[in-house]
Amino acid sequence: MFPLQELLMIVTGFGLIFFAYMVGIKKNLFLITGYTKTVKNKDKVANSLGICILIIGISNVAAPLLSNTMGANTWWIYSAVVLLSLAYGVRVYIKEA
Repeated sequence: MFPLQELLMIVTGFGLIFFAYMVGIKKNLFLITGYTKTVKNKDKVANSLGICILIIGISNVAAPLLSNTMGANTWWIYSAVVLLSLAYGVRVYIKEA
């Protein structure tokens, strides 16, 4: 990876971590695209989506740092973590909507 790509992934990761804080801790659910006010349990949705976004943000920060030591396996692990996190977040959101 080029140094600029690593820097952009790390900066994006910190942005996602801030976004996770705004959704999970501050409960600013209006930041989520397609959010409807008819959600049954707003706290559960905010917490679970905040955790999912936090996991993706941490993965964004860690992937470029680990790619030098682990090689191409880093990107397989990164992809799996992101997909599993998204699947969990979507499942909770659909269940509570």
